[in-house]
Amino acid sequence: MVRKYARVEPCIVHLGVDHSIYRPLANLKSRLRKRKIILTAATKPHAIKASIAIFRNLRTKAKLLIRGPCIAKIPEILCIPKLSEPELAKLYSMADILLYPSLHEGFGLVVLEAMACGTPVVAFSDPALVEVAGDAAMFIKSTSLKEVAEIVDNILNDEQLLDELRVRALKRANEFSWSRTVEELYTCILRKLVR
Repeated sequence: MVRKYARVEPCIVHLGVDHSIYRPLANLKSRLRKRKIILTAATKPHAIKASIAIFRNLRTKAKLLIRGPCIAKIPEILCIPKLSEPELAKLYSMADILLYPSLHEGFGLVVLEAMACGTPVVAFSDPALVEVAGDAAMFIKSTSLKEVAEIVDNILNDEQLLDELRVRALKRANEFSWSRTVEELYTCILRKLVR
């Protein structure tokens, strides 16, 4: 679109994450819990509705925490109000997975923040999310809710896979910093000025 209408070659500048805030926090995950904790942090109603629908089809005993606009009348679903960044980082660190069933994203900052906390990510296969997470997340196609729930069940119950995803998430998140963002933006501006 930028090329077509403005006749300008666009630059790609990735967002970063503050690694002093978004980092793994010890002792917040417990393998001894009776229920898994699934977190959805979203502002888009379609992502929250999809998370609730997927959750209702799960076989695994779990709690769904929703950070975003929601009204839940199910005891296993907890709506969380707006949080400070350090509190949000604690929430990411506590969750067994971040469930992010968004159909369209511009960047996927929520996914990046969760990965920086070492939280495994399960998301719909959106191009922006795939670009951010690479092979560090489990991507699922938005087919039937029962199929998606079955995939989420399998992931939640595979501790080896969850451990692998934690390691990959941390490694991938380390590639995104605000200093890299500044560097990319600076390079972009210089390139435009030289032309």
